Amino acid sequence: MVHAPDGRTIRRLALAVAVLVLVLGALAILLGRTGPTPAEPATIRVGDDPTAVVHGPGGLWVANQRSGTLTLLDARSGLPQGRPVRVGGAPARIAAAAGGLWVADAAGGAVVPVLADRKVLRDIPMGADVTDVALAAGALWVTSSAEGQVRYLPTGESRPRALRVGAGPVALAVDRRWVVVANAAGGTIVRIDPVSRRPVGEPVATGEAPVDVAIAGGVAWVANAGDDTVSRVDLASGRTVGGPIAVGRRPVALAADGRDVYVANAGDRTVLRIDPRSGRTEEARPVGAEPAAVALSGDSVWVANSADDTVTRLAR
Repeated sequence: MVHAPDGRTIRRLALAVAVLVLVLGALAILLGRTGPTPAEPATIRVGDDPTAVVHGPGGLWVANQRSGTLTLLDARSGLPQGRPVRVGGAPARIAAAAGGLWVADAAGGAVVPVLADRKVLRDIPMGADVTDVALAAGALWVTSSAEGQVRYLPTGESRPRALRVGAGPVALAVDRRWVVVANAAGGTIVRIDPVSRRPVGEPVATGEAPVDVAIAGGVAWVANAGDDTVSRVDLASGRTVGGPIAVGRRPVALAADGRDVYVANAGDRTVLRIDPRSGRTEEARPVGAEPAAVALSGDSVWVANSADDTVTRLAR
């Protein structure tokens, strides 16, 4: 004979079920704050010689330098969206804004505007060469490595102006307070006030052959390809923070936000995370051949691999 459970037993079962639901909910939060963790790693085929990847209108945009195209990737699935956008020349770097993209044409010494609807506008001549591009304080900024200059074009003007910054400027990083330039041949970064459009203080020595820079929390993170390190510079004081951080072989690209710093090492085909508070590095993870650029989006790290025409997506 089967006895029906009494009231006390029912209450105990209900309590146990409620506790189980709470535990499972907590585990779901811990395991995935923003949804399912992306498969790791995912390899996405893009165009010929991808050298830039940025988060912009509609997803992740990749510049394919040798094929003269841009590829749009869905930020969740990583799948290419539509046909590549042909911009011509040698698109090497991208700056993203709400209305579209600004693409550095390394071959033509120009910047190519691309609207969010994929319409390509007439290019903007910026000088002898363009190695990087950024937007800050109502102006378009580029580096000219050949001439040792940063050029800027204020909104509404037609002729860029020049600032001499040092030997071999190759990379830019911007926020609301700063434009920062990495001088590969000079082993320095230069701080520029984007409002006055003038350099601030003296160049700051970093490591050997700094080739990329990123800003987060008032600190510039600098990838030094010549000595396999990353440097930190407090931008307000112009002083380095701590010693150089040893990373992989030939670090060439950085991405930073308030949560993480990631560096891509072309020499050993890896990407690794640096804790922005302690400066400690985590175990390097493999990516594709000749990683050239890094971007952070949601819970993913995106790495453009120039030698095998792919983008690698990793979970943060």
